[in-house]
Amino acid sequence: GFSTVKRVALQKFPVTERAKTASAIMVAQSIDRVRGYNCFTAGLSETMDEGMSWKLLLDKNNRNPFSGSTVESVLPLDNGELLISCGRGAGENNRRELWVTENVTSDSERTFTKVMTARVKGVKFTSGWSQYAHKNIILVNEYGPKVPMWTGFEVLPGDNARFTYMSLDYGKTWKTVFDLNEYLTVVKGRESVIHQHLHGVAWDPYYDRIWVTFGDNTN
Repeated sequence: GFSTVKRVALQKFPVTERAKTASAIMVAQSIDRVRGYNCFTAGLSETMDEGMSWKLLLDKNNRNPFSGSTVESVLPLDNGELLISCGRGAGENNRRELWVTENVTSDSERTFTKVMTARVKGVKFTSGWSQYAHKNIILVNEYGPKVPMWTGFEVLPGDNARFTYMSLDYGKTWKTVFDLNEYLTVVKGRESVIHQHLHGVAWDPYYDRIWVTFGDNTN
């Protein structure tokens, strides 16, 4: 039979409200929930007291690889390392980047390695829906530009957010596994990819497949 688990009765606690700057908000936790990480600044910081205090994480040579950029997301991986996205540059030179850590918990051995640069302006890697980690399998969608316009600039055919990338080694190397434009025009027979871009992506361990969602208009 099934064992009976006794649960502690729910208790009511007073609500504590405290304003914090974006740089003091914990946006991700390590798999073991010991360490927390923030973003929205020109660096990656760590907390071990749930955001009460923060330490800027430098590489083993005491350098900040995100100087001059803005860290936009942090995705903890099952091997204890991190997948980090950042934005660097402005205007036509703006390109998002993906980085992975090695020995992230060690000040004397920590490294940050850039593993991908967005191919066109405006493409981003959003942790809320366009990144997914399952053991060694990491999936990332391009998100952002749609033909013909995106946030005030013209998007040329082919420059929409169209590719899904997969890594089988915890983010160290990547390959393209899905092209939205090819799917729409070749498989679905559409004449145009106008107003279309990728949204979410996930690995399905039960059916051994990748799920991809896209939008926004059907014409």
